[in-house]
Amino acid sequence: MARSGAKRHSITLERQGASGTDEYGSPVTTWVAQVPDVWASIEAPSAKTMRNAGEVVLGGAVTGVDLLEVTVYPVDGLEPVKWRFRWNGRVYDIKTARLSNDMKDLILLAMVGTSDGL
Repeated sequence: MARSGAKRHSITLERQGASGTDEYGSPVTTWVAQVPDVWASIEAPSAKTMRNAGEVVLGGAVTGVDLLEVTVYPVDGLEPVKWRFRWNGRVYDIKTARLSNDMKDLILLAMVGTSDGL
């Protein structure tokens, strides 16, 4: 797990807003950026993370994904299904979220892939 001092990447968390349909009946979801941006440590997933949550992500046999382990300070109300983040010009879906053993960090398993976070 990354130490708190290693949070050197600024990410923009987004919460799912209103959902509906467009004039053609296609689903449309809005995303609301949470201000301010948060500092995060971003790394390849650890073996422990993959053991604990990897099957949630990889169980659907998704191919060609960019999988990240992201450590942030705890964020009130963060729900993996209803939140995502932007970093380095890409959108990442948050698949799992768990508190570290010392309860000081929130560890996210996130991916960008075929849905590209949409």
